[in-house]
Amino acid sequence: MKNIICRVNLQLILGIAFCCSTLLASEPIQDEFRKEIPLEPGGSLSLENGIGSIKVTGWDEHKVQIVAVKKVRKYENREEAQELLDRLVIEIKKSDNNVMIKAHFPKEIDLPGNLSDLAKNSNPLEISYQIKLPRHTDLVLEIGVGDLEASGLEGDIEADLGVGAIYIEKVNGSIEVETGVGKIHLSLVSGPVNATTGVGEIILTLPSEAAVDLKASSGMGNIDLDFPLEVKGGLMSKAVQGEINGGGPLISLETGVGEMKLRKASE
Repeated sequence: MKNIICRVNLQLILGIAFCCSTLLASEPIQDEFRKEIPLEPGGSLSLENGIGSIKVTGWDEHKVQIVAVKKVRKYENREEAQELLDRLVIEIKKSDNNVMIKAHFPKEIDLPGNLSDLAKNSNPLEISYQIKLPRHTDLVLEIGVGDLEASGLEGDIEADLGVGAIYIEKVNGSIEVETGVGKIHLSLVSGPVNATTGVGEIILTLPSEAAVDLKASSGMGNIDLDFPLEVKGGLMSKAVQGEINGGGPLISLETGVGEMKLRKASE
């Protein structure tokens, strides 16, 4: 719990800084990047992103489609901001059946002083991704500030967010996600789950017939269940553990500060 609270303090500061920079932004400048590459089911995709949302959807094609929008929100000189965007490279590497995505400035190019200052400015660059890939694909994602959405997948998901919400729906693989500040909503998932947030609610929606082992705790917040399990705890912290419909894959949920809700899906 101490580690979660310490991380929350840092991520909360980052989140406030990001919000303030957005409020002070000029008219955003943006460029769109598109690419499709072959990817067979059973592969993996990894992505590192500093600031910006990621949306991943499974489809039946044997390829991955990447649409990225590079954006500068805060600047004083429009031409310098555009040049900064032009120099920012979205690098895509493929090894066997694995795809790796990361944005960076080319190492062989030294940014002029003015662009270097702009690049180091408080959160000036944002990249949002919309990705479609084969359903049986494993995901490994890192986001500094931004939301994650994932749906229609059969592979495993690992995601680590600093500040941002997580929305996952109709995923049949294992899920391991963590965010410092942000809510987590999981719906119609059928594999093992390990979900943690420092500050934010967690809502899990399952079919009424779902058979799982549940372990959930909130350091400061209520736990509300549609399933017949006993919630234990004191005035602030709450916890629940037990089998639902005979037990099954383990679902572990933890929030430092926030409510926990376990809902039955509508018939």
